[in-house]
Amino acid sequence: MQELISYIQTNKAVHTKINNEIRDANQIEYPKRNLFVKLKQYARDFLADKTEPRLIAISGLRGVGKTTLLWQTAHYIFSNLSQSIYYLNGNDLKRLGYNLFETMNVFEQEIIKKQFYELSDPIVFLIDEIHDLDGWDKDLKMIYDKCKQAFILCTGSSALLLHKNADLASRITMVKLFPFRFSEFILSKTWLLHKKSLLFPEKGLGSELKQALFFSKDLQSLNGALLALAPTIEKYLHSIKECIKAPMHELINEYISYHNIARFLTLKNKELINDRVIDLFERILFRDIPAFDKNASPESMFRLLTRIALSDEINLDKLAGSFGKKEEIENFVDLLDKAEILNVFLPLAALRKKLGKTLSRFLCLLLYDGLYTQEYTETN
Repeated sequence: MQELISYIQTNKAVHTKINNEIRDANQIEYPKRNLFVKLKQYARDFLADKTEPRLIAISGLRGVGKTTLLWQTAHYIFSNLSQSIYYLNGNDLKRLGYNLFETMNVFEQEIIKKQFYELSDPIVFLIDEIHDLDGWDKDLKMIYDKCKQAFILCTGSSALLLHKNADLASRITMVKLFPFRFSEFILSKTWLLHKKSLLFPEKGLGSELKQALFFSKDLQSLNGALLALAPTIEKYLHSIKECIKAPMHELINEYISYHNIARFLTLKNKELINDRVIDLFERILFRDIPAFDKNASPESMFRLLTRIALSDEINLDKLAGSFGKKEEIENFVDLLDKAEILNVFLPLAALRKKLGKTLSRFLCLLLYDGLYTQEYTETN
């Protein structure tokens, strides 16, 4: 028990520890992802105004920057809202031989020396890689219900966070951290080149472009909206060219093929990036998904993905002839979609309904090219 007590005490978030986690070796702050704005709002809403949500899970592929985002949010909380912040890592606790329930019991008895329900001031728990802990969902529900003053921010693999009980599902707010969108790639690229000189797009440009492309009532309206945005887009593209000194087509290829995952940004060896993408891919298929679905066949899913990667449109009935029952393929596709290996685009009329007979599916993480992109609603 003493080892666990020491671990908890050592991992109380202090100014020096937080600063170390949000900076590189040259003590330059990492750029913030768009999702930071939402997490900052959640923290302020509860810690300042006592409004929900107060249990948030950041899900995403390994390497997209979840832990860095966790600490950036902790930095905001520490500087503005509360300094009672504790960091726990699921893998560390598992190595020490404790689950989350046991850890929190020790926390009550030895750290705060009172029951959670007796707390009158807010307390913040940062729980990294929570999926590594057995029974994490039930234990997290217990902490949430028992400690009304707790703001809990945790991270985990998209695939493994799917395995949560129904009671927790009604309490937890899931937010997804995707690989870089193009503007985030450019922001990070300029940070890598110039450190303190960051290139941001015009505020609201992404939202306006999305509105024009997806919600214009007709082609004439679309054309007018794009013409109106053209000067702003050209200005941004010109700034990119001036700042990065590289042709746009090369930047787009670099973004799509190699540098859309934060952890890979500093790697220049393309073969090494491809190898790590495959490692990431196989870990999800052969370790993460089978952890919560014993009926999943990693080998079959791998073959299915190879087939999808070479196709523009997939017919489930035809696939059933090669890979098994149609229902089994639908289940595989659903699992891969939730694990963020696939993006499934349903026809507008079929949204939120069961998968139809023939659907277009796009592989967002190409096995051998490292392609993974996904757009999501702009937060600024």
